[in-house]
Amino acid sequence: TPFLSWFRSLDEFPASDRVDFFYSVAGDAPYIDEIRTIAKEHPNVWVHVVNTTTDGRLTAQRALTMPRTADEAPDRGAQHDADSVSVFMCGPEQMVQSLHAGFREAGVPSSAIHREHFDWR
Repeated sequence: TPFLSWFRSLDEFPASDRVDFFYSVAGDAPYIDEIRTIAKEHPNVWVHVVNTTTDGRLTAQRALTMPRTADEAPDRGAQHDADSVSVFMCGPEQMVQSLHAGFREAGVPSSAIHREHFDWR
């Protein structure tokens, strides 16, 4: 995944603001153990795995209002103001288009939505 390189570079380039990383996958999430291990060393980075086979699809609204998970501290929920977030995403075209539309509808400025063009060919 393009984001795996970012995780691996966090020691050299730590996140200065809160990052909520949403990993949407059908079934087991490749590299999730490595991602979670790295994230534990970086208090600004939160990992949310959405298994679409059991949890349904990730939506922009869900990402913006994701409730705390069992391993999150009570003061670290993911409630975001749509006009103050930046979104970086990659994935299948239909998913990315749907998320982009949902974030725009929720009030995220278009200039704050970025896409990594990493598609299977």
